[in-house]
Amino acid sequence: MKICGACAKSLPKEDYSGKQWKLNQHARRCKWCIAESCPLRAAAVQAVQAAEPVARHDAPPCWICLDCGPSPDGELPRRDCSCRGETSGFAHTQCLKEYADKKTFHYISVVL
Repeated sequence: MKICGACAKSLPKEDYSGKQWKLNQHARRCKWCIAESCPLRAAAVQAVQAAEPVARHDAPPCWICLDCGPSPDGELPRRDCSCRGETSGFAHTQCLKEYADKKTFHYISVVL
């Protein structure tokens, strides 16, 4: 059992791809979080089937929700860290807040 970095659920090995299972917790995503995360993934499959080009967002994906576009509030992922690389460290503010809340709750429940 390992914890998904996106939904914070403790899941068995079958719920991760081989690549995701090897990643550390903050980078690991279960099959469901990956499948639901990026609207471009579904659009890309449809475009390949229909042979139409896929529209791309200018913003890099959020490392928490893996969404490639703006949040429901219309906010694009932003980087307020020292991560290196073109797309490293970008996140929606709301995703960071929810991630911190989940991690704090998980830590408190484990310690107490």
